[in-house]
Amino acid sequence: MFQYHNTLYQYINTFVIFQNTITIKLIQDELLNFVFWCRQSIALVFGLGAGILGFTGAYVIITFFIALFLLSYVYYSKVLDINDEDFGQNELFMEGVGNAFGLFMLCWILTHTFI
Repeated sequence: MFQYHNTLYQYINTFVIFQNTITIKLIQDELLNFVFWCRQSIALVFGLGAGILGFTGAYVIITFFIALFLLSYVYYSKVLDINDEDFGQNELFMEGVGNAFGLFMLCWILTHTFI
């Protein structure tokens, strides 16, 4: 009887550990998804703003990257209190940067051209 309880306890304990691992993975995936869409919205706003205001030059791109990384980092490290060491090597820091840059360039060029 004691051995049965001990074995049952081990199975339940293993299931809880497995369930917690899945939950942590889902939370990390949701956070990466949130950071991705946050960066896309920053790119959209900055691209439209730079195009409407008529800004040109490399300083616009440099300012965009500074704002993109700074706003994202401040939000997930200070507001959400997330430690970026819980993720892979620069995974959280680089999530969606290429897509955000492409969206920024597209919005900037189109609004600057047509307005």
